[in-house]
Amino acid sequence: MCVCMDRTSILIPASKLLALLSSKALVAVIIFDTEAEQRVGQMWIAAEAASRKSLASKLISEQDRVTKELAKTVQAAMNRGWVQDHLDPIVLAEFIQAYTLGRAVDDVSSVNMDPVKWAGFIKHMVASSMLRL
Repeated sequence: MCVCMDRTSILIPASKLLALLSSKALVAVIIFDTEAEQRVGQMWIAAEAASRKSLASKLISEQDRVTKELAKTVQAAMNRGWVQDHLDPIVLAEFIQAYTLGRAVDDVSSVNMDPVKWAGFIKHMVASSMLRL
């Protein structure tokens, strides 16, 4: 398993990181200086996992855990009437993770989008298609 982190945040709980550090499942700890480097690194790991079954099998349980936790949060918001209840919580959890790819594509583009406009666009898409207003 690979662990990706930037200098200020860890993407997995510290207790799990400590367990992984003492485990043979850990392939590498990758530290990034910027969020852009982190996004590109995550894309690289996902691309490698698509062609390397051994890496994919190590990432599956953590990816499933992240998706399930996000889906539980989405379901809780649905139960409170904040999110449209006809939507699938798993689909929304995957969408939340997938829209970060837009930033990763921008990171390697010669013409970069305005991050405030990107955030505004995501806010608009979420509000207009997912939230119960």
